[in-house]
Amino acid sequence: MKQQPLPASALVVAVFAATIVFIGGAPRAVAQASGRPVATVDWTGAVDSNWLNPANWSSGAIPGSSDRVQWLATGTSRNLVLSSASASSVSYKIGGFAVTPSTGVANIALQSTGGGWLDLELDGPGFYSYNSNNYDIPYNLTLGDHTRITVTAATGNWLTARGGGFWGAKVSMQTGSEIHFIEGLASPNIYSLHSEQGTLVTFGNTESTISYSSVISGTLYSTRAGGNALRFGEGDGDVIVIGTTGVVEFANRDSAEIYSRVNRGTLLINGIHNGSVSTIGDRRGYIGGTGRINGNVVLENTGRLGGGGTTIDTAGTLTVNGDVTLRNGGMLDFYFFDNSTWNQLIIAGNLAIESGGQLSVGIGAGSEFALRAAEYKVATITGAITGDFSNWNQNAFSLTSIAEYEFRPAAGSETEIWISIDRAPFASVSGLTANQFGIARIVDDAMDIIPDELILSLDAQVTARAYGQVLNQLGPQAYQAWWPAALISASALGESVSHRLSVSGAGDAASKKFNVWTQASRSESTVSTTANNEYFNFKPYDFYLGADRAFAPGFVAGAVLSYNYTDYRLDDSGSSGDSSSITGALYARFRKAAFQLDALAFYGMDDYSADRSVVRSRLGSYAKADTDGKHSGFRFQLAYNIPTPILDIAPVVAVAYTKWHADPFTETGDTLVPIHVEKQSAEAVLLSAGFRFSRTFDILRGKAQIRPFLNVFYMHDAEGGDRHIRANVLDRDIEVLARRLDRDGWRIEGGFSVDYTNGFSLFASYGNDSNIIVDQTISVRAGVGYRF
Repeated sequence: MKQQPLPASALVVAVFAATIVFIGGAPRAVAQASGRPVATVDWTGAVDSNWLNPANWSSGAIPGSSDRVQWLATGTSRNLVLSSASASSVSYKIGGFAVTPSTGVANIALQSTGGGWLDLELDGPGFYSYNSNNYDIPYNLTLGDHTRITVTAATGNWLTARGGGFWGAKVSMQTGSEIHFIEGLASPNIYSLHSEQGTLVTFGNTESTISYSSVISGTLYSTRAGGNALRFGEGDGDVIVIGTTGVVEFANRDSAEIYSRVNRGTLLINGIHNGSVSTIGDRRGYIGGTGRINGNVVLENTGRLGGGGTTIDTAGTLTVNGDVTLRNGGMLDFYFFDNSTWNQLIIAGNLAIESGGQLSVGIGAGSEFALRAAEYKVATITGAITGDFSNWNQNAFSLTSIAEYEFRPAAGSETEIWISIDRAPFASVSGLTANQFGIARIVDDAMDIIPDELILSLDAQVTARAYGQVLNQLGPQAYQAWWPAALISASALGESVSHRLSVSGAGDAASKKFNVWTQASRSESTVSTTANNEYFNFKPYDFYLGADRAFAPGFVAGAVLSYNYTDYRLDDSGSSGDSSSITGALYARFRKAAFQLDALAFYGMDDYSADRSVVRSRLGSYAKADTDGKHSGFRFQLAYNIPTPILDIAPVVAVAYTKWHADPFTETGDTLVPIHVEKQSAEAVLLSAGFRFSRTFDILRGKAQIRPFLNVFYMHDAEGGDRHIRANVLDRDIEVLARRLDRDGWRIEGGFSVDYTNGFSLFASYGNDSNIIVDQTISVRAGVGYRF
């Protein structure tokens, strides 16, 4: 049957000169007075991991009470097992462990398989790090059922300050195991401790430490007469948990004020702590949990007390059956995790808020707390409250949340601390654009129906710019790119026809009057971020197939069919889309003397598809748009050719009109808030004036002519004005401002055409538009033709 520790009140812990003592109800032999070890024995592990095999030791014998154990520097097996199969108690004693130059980790296990107690006494230094380096942890120590380690060394000049402890050991204790540090040991210390229910660790009359992350489900017992008995936490990020079955017990807590001290990191008391607890200095130690502290709590400097822990899986209520004192910045610290989960305190005593005492609230790690207007009780105090909080820390709940605290009388003599959370309007954040402000007002109006995910996303932003980027994902601005792309495609059609009609008219009266031609163009247009809109760009690909006939020396007429495919990047969030269009056009050229008039009329149908990112808003991954559209228009261009000995110079003026619309649609896809976008429509009148410089040369012995050219045009958008996109978001109508077209800019295009006497022709050009429709458009065109 497994030995179980007695209740703390029944524990009798003593180390006298007697032969037998009772610890946890189990008898064992008591060590005699300590003596200085005289020999060092190396573990070689030459045969196996059996501690009791003499062949594994450098001395050829099992270490005894005068032997210290150390590891060979290299080539050593680091697995040691001390085992007993006896039904009776068996004891071993060594002179401790020597500082070793060796590196690596030793795994030491104590096992009792026969039901009797297996005792290992350390009459010398315990498990500590190489050369007393605090961060070398060379031991993993595992104690099985009915095994016990007792550290008895108390004197001797070979004993380091930490030699009596387990500074270098990660200790695992299985049910029924025990560790005892006798009275007088210097600073007993365990690096980390993971103990199951039914385990016992006893400490003597000196302050003892458990340093790093641990889960203690057994009993810790100290015989300290007063003051600081246990110290928890040496690392800022470490969490030491007193499990739900864990107990911290002080033998003298009824006769003296005895404390556990929290240094750094977190101490979660989910079981019972029979004694007082305090924090050390300004190291922000946190005391929490879901159990009971049967004693007082003193918070020094930035020490913190709160129910539960700082992560969502540790939320809960902590009970303090004593007084709580906040000194010099000590604080009550509460974490919220969702609308029904937050930390609370029950203080069955007085709350003394001395100078500098603080109250703090924040969002716990891993939480999904969508802040809505609500009230939350965070503490109940049975006794008197003295003082008030000098600092009230809201820990940046959000840009639009407002939290206040209040002491409220409750039943009997109790007082409660309540936290009231209110929300400023989302639209109150300064630095929003006009579009973002309009969207924020809709969110404010729809607060009762907006998903928690949107609140969480907005509250997570700490700058107005990031906040606005989330709001952008609730608007239809991403679809503003369709209109300038349609206009650039229409302009490209006009330019391609113009290039076809700008070639020499020598063949108009020849026998070959019918011409078939094709062109392809690839462009890239960019639009930089503006006050109201994010960056976007698009890449049109246009393909043309045309045919015309020279009906007279000065008159050519024809038709062209074009296909356009445009690839979009719609905004800074990575939204993307594409569109395709089929356009039919009729064109004609009239020449008389030096004058040339080109005319074009077109009509086309568009198909749009887009995936708009909503990741930043946490409303999903993307919203999908699918809709159709139409475009139509005309273009007239008049040129006057002035031959010179060097160049042909032609002043050119042109006017182009384009009308466009996209049908209404409702988004689909992975989004909690789909937007319904109303019909978009727009029209533009583009005026241009400039010069075309060209020169025609005979090549290939008169078999062909090459015509290099350079076009320089100034363009102006005569329509101008703002364009709005109307939509319905969260069952509310919204109107956002789309980016204006650039009204004035320059087009510079250079290229060449080649006409062969056999009727074959070639064409290529490169152009750069600056501030025409968009910020910049770069395009490349090429084509071939044949006249017959």
